Amino acid sequence: MLMEQNIVDLLERDIGRDHPTAHQIDQEETDAAPEVARALHWFDLTSLRYRDNNGNLQKYPVCATRLKFLGKYGTGLQLYFTLIRRLTYLFFFITIAGTVAMYSNWRGEYWDAESSFGVSSKQLGFANQYGYSLEFIETNTFTTTQMEDMLDKQKEEQNLLLMSAYAVWGLVVIFIHVHKRCSKKETRENLRNNITAGDYAIEVKGLPPDALGEDIAEHFAQFGEIAEVSIARKYGESLHLFKKQATLRKKREILTVRRKIYEDKGLKVRKFDKAICQLNDRILALNQKIAKKYPDLSYHEELPLERAYVVFQSVRSRNHCMKKYRKDNLMCCPTSLCQSERLRFKGHHLRVKQAVEPSNILWENLEVSRSERCRRGFVIFFCVFLLLVCSFVIIFLIKVNISDDDINKTTCEPISSTIPKTQEEAEAINDSGDLRVKCYCFELGYTTIAQNPSLINGICEDYAKQKATAYFAQFLSAASIIVINGVLRYFLRRLGRYQRYETITRETTSTLKKIFIASFINTAFIPIIIYASLQNYGFVSTLSEIPYIGEYFLNEGYTDLTREWHLKVPPAVNTFMVWNLISPHFLMVILGSISMSCSRRKGRKRANTQVELNRAYEGLPFDVGTNVAYTLNLFFVTLFFGPALPTLYPLAFLCFLIKYWSDKYFALRLAKKPPNYDERINDTVLSLLPFSLLLFTCATVITYGAPDIWPLEYDAVSGQVTTVKDTSFGNRFYTRVGAPYTTLLTVTFIYFFVVRKFLGSILKAICTSKKVFSSEKQGDYLNELATIKMNGLHTYHIINNANYSGIVTAMDEYANEQKSDTDKQKLNFSRETRNASSIKA
Repeated sequence: MLMEQNIVDLLERDIGRDHPTAHQIDQEETDAAPEVARALHWFDLTSLRYRDNNGNLQKYPVCATRLKFLGKYGTGLQLYFTLIRRLTYLFFFITIAGTVAMYSNWRGEYWDAESSFGVSSKQLGFANQYGYSLEFIETNTFTTTQMEDMLDKQKEEQNLLLMSAYAVWGLVVIFIHVHKRCSKKETRENLRNNITAGDYAIEVKGLPPDALGEDIAEHFAQFGEIAEVSIARKYGESLHLFKKQATLRKKREILTVRRKIYEDKGLKVRKFDKAICQLNDRILALNQKIAKKYPDLSYHEELPLERAYVVFQSVRSRNHCMKKYRKDNLMCCPTSLCQSERLRFKGHHLRVKQAVEPSNILWENLEVSRSERCRRGFVIFFCVFLLLVCSFVIIFLIKVNISDDDINKTTCEPISSTIPKTQEEAEAINDSGDLRVKCYCFELGYTTIAQNPSLINGICEDYAKQKATAYFAQFLSAASIIVINGVLRYFLRRLGRYQRYETITRETTSTLKKIFIASFINTAFIPIIIYASLQNYGFVSTLSEIPYIGEYFLNEGYTDLTREWHLKVPPAVNTFMVWNLISPHFLMVILGSISMSCSRRKGRKRANTQVELNRAYEGLPFDVGTNVAYTLNLFFVTLFFGPALPTLYPLAFLCFLIKYWSDKYFALRLAKKPPNYDERINDTVLSLLPFSLLLFTCATVITYGAPDIWPLEYDAVSGQVTTVKDTSFGNRFYTRVGAPYTTLLTVTFIYFFVVRKFLGSILKAICTSKKVFSSEKQGDYLNELATIKMNGLHTYHIINNANYSGIVTAMDEYANEQKSDTDKQKLNFSRETRNASSIKA
């Protein structure tokens, strides 16, 4: 373990942000000759490994490793794999419930003309339901008996689909409830088994800038014995600038070592001289910026106080302190008059909350105000909006230029009497582009045409090309969605640090939400908007008056979920899900293995120091936040389009099953240790899951209420079967299909967003929180110090944090140089004054 704490990667781009528990490497390691054995040992030290009885590092078995063993590397990592495993079980049962809907859709046989191609996804979709379109029924005459028979058939299919949808809704409710309860239990067990300094510490805000650590310790000693008081200073931008300076200096240091090795070997060093000169120029410019911005920088200990971290000797004392402040701050009054004299510090109103693990803190971001983060968040929002606009334009161009009008049963129904019955009649028309010929080819089926060269090269040539173009458009649309989602994930991960959150976990959860929302909009809503006619909906109607927008973007589409609409949007999402069976799970493992092999081979050839070889042998990053965002997007998209296309349920089951095992293999074999995430990532997931029920309920009502597929209803006034009069989306929530779901929607909203959200927060404020006050079985801080050091940093002093100790030292050296220069200037000024006085005398 000591070796693990004495080795660090000096080439780390952000000074250890990817290794928050690693310590700085000694200079001997920087100059040491590279050895493969030591590089392999470094790979084991920085990866997920356990020690056997002899103290040797061993790999975790992929299949036999229980998830609770991953909890020692962070509660967030354990809960992530637990979430995927439970989602796999959930969609296994949802697939069973969805078979009822798939059977009902399949026996509708609306698309039976292409049955020779086999059972396709559209034959299992909702658009394959038996019946006539609303326009066809209104333009033709049916007897009362025929209308009643059609309504009975419609009700029979409605009952089957609603029964399946109710089962899916109930399974999702059970999943959310079980995952919430079990994850809280797993979090409490993990906190008891994996102790960190954050279990004993509180974060205190509202202290005066000149408060001393001794006075703070004396104030909080009323709750129990104090083990440590650490003060976070107001650095301004100085810590951020010195952090950049330290990064450049480390790069220059390593380049200098490499230059020396090349020079000793008699090789050319011109490229190193050029790179070192460029780094010197950047360091000089940064030093000038620091000198201009901070001409009188104080020593670290002389900077004003920003907040304090108080570590108690026991968890019971910490819990007692937080309980007192929580009850006293129930009214949320910002003034000191609302806080008792006993809890105030020299008249100042204090804000106390549980502290995070020390290595989770981003010290340079503690002073960033909420308004500054909002400003930076607006910049990120604007950039994401531009990317989504690009995605919209790409899919729209695919629709206009590639996805031509497809031939289907609805297209051929009006001319059914003129369609040729034989191949000779079709050849007699002598025009493969004629609609009658295309409908004849449609009735034959694509498989039959492909097996007959005289058809595919003759009268059905245009139809075959059009059909292939439609399939290619679906494939291209799904590919563009996946590519844009990948760009969004990469872009938002890079911009996650730009918003400058206080902790790594907060940064990760914020990035998680942004990636999930942007990916879901790109996957679900943009295809719907592109294939929708929106010129008659609210404020959108005003946009239709703008040139080109109204002509090309708003009027070209469907006003409702017709059968033709079901041939455009859901199949593209189905293709997207098929893509996800391979990408990114298998590709991540396969490409990751290839990348590591190439990096190691390159390192063995070119590495001149042990640090460079360690870098080449290091594992790949495993981003828990990005993977959680991807998982949520897959979950929400499946439930959103599931009522229209139940085949998404088994595809989602396979996706989660493959993702669980591929991610577990990647984390245990190829990845380096992720940061020690706490349970806040899972809390974010729990806060988003109830919205999936709202989306599923609304999607079910709007889809099953489409009058183009189920056009009949019983008129209680006239006592006859009539066509649907009100086809608006809002009216569907009060029909036979929508009314039960409206009740479920109301119950869902009241339970998750009123009872659990508001009443739960009030009870949590009045009573004690199990999440915070459940760790009292832990021992005292000093007795658990060895365990705390194994799980992370044991102190909140910034000077003990390897990522910042060198930076703080550089700040003090800079302040000392400034003080020396000031003293010299004062001395020279006094000498000049004495000389001028003597000359005058």
